[in-house]
Amino acid sequence: MNSSHQMSRSPNNHSYTCFSAGCLGATVAIFNLTIESVLDIATEAQGLWQRGTIGRYHVVEHFIDGILDLYLDSNRNQEKNEFENGNGIFLEEKLSRIQVLTTGRTKPEATEVCLGDGSCLGGNRKWYDYSYRYSHHLRSPTNMKELKELLMQTTWM
Repeated sequence: MNSSHQMSRSPNNHSYTCFSAGCLGATVAIFNLTIESVLDIATEAQGLWQRGTIGRYHVVEHFIDGILDLYLDSNRNQEKNEFENGNGIFLEEKLSRIQVLTTGRTKPEATEVCLGDGSCLGGNRKWYDYSYRYSHHLRSPTNMKELKELLMQTTWM
């Protein structure tokens, strides 16, 4: 799994910094989902793709949606009871334990092209480099929509 975590006795207490498929594993661990239920979601996505119901680029989104829906469906009543009893780990706290590594392009900036000796190309004309720069981003989601977006971005890195 492409993730690192702090040592703890329970997956619910881990903090994860992850990328790619490791983030899917970290999400499953933090949401305390069973491997059987996650395997069912993966098998369903694979079957939909094999039957031509969804395209290959939609398999990941179907899988992520399945994981997030499973958590939401199974925890609505549990979190309400934990809130009323004054204990429990709520969604915002769980999401804060995940830091997802993604990459992205930055807006191009005009940079004058110069040589190592300080002379710039073009003589009287200035030459500029407008190329995109790529950088990494490490973010924690604050809601389920952001979690889905980050999981999708890091999976396609």
